[in-house]
Amino acid sequence: MNEKYNFEVLVKLLSEFWYKGDSSLDDELDKFEEAISKSGYGESAFGVARANYDRIEVIPDSKVKFYAEYYDGCQAPFTVCIWNKPIKELEELLKEASPTLYKEYIMRLTGSWNK
Repeated sequence: MNEKYNFEVLVKLLSEFWYKGDSSLDDELDKFEEAISKSGYGESAFGVARANYDRIEVIPDSKVKFYAEYYDGCQAPFTVCIWNKPIKELEELLKEASPTLYKEYIMRLTGSWNK
């Protein structure tokens, strides 16, 4: 399993959902962002990239295990998501906070969303 890849898929998918504004997922996204914050192991702002969610980058950071940012070309990079535990724990947090988003994530991760 490639943890960096899984993290990138998760972050971009949730940022895409945030941008597209599906009202049925708004509460789900909020619950997951709150769960990340309450965990004490990360922070998130999936909506920061808006329509440019495909330009989010996962970059190495010596202080945390996973770090995704968005740079709009004018201002300093914006943090999209920080997670400082194994990706499996973030996936479990997503599954607990929102089974709906977790299912979408697994479908995107396995490529079954495209079939």
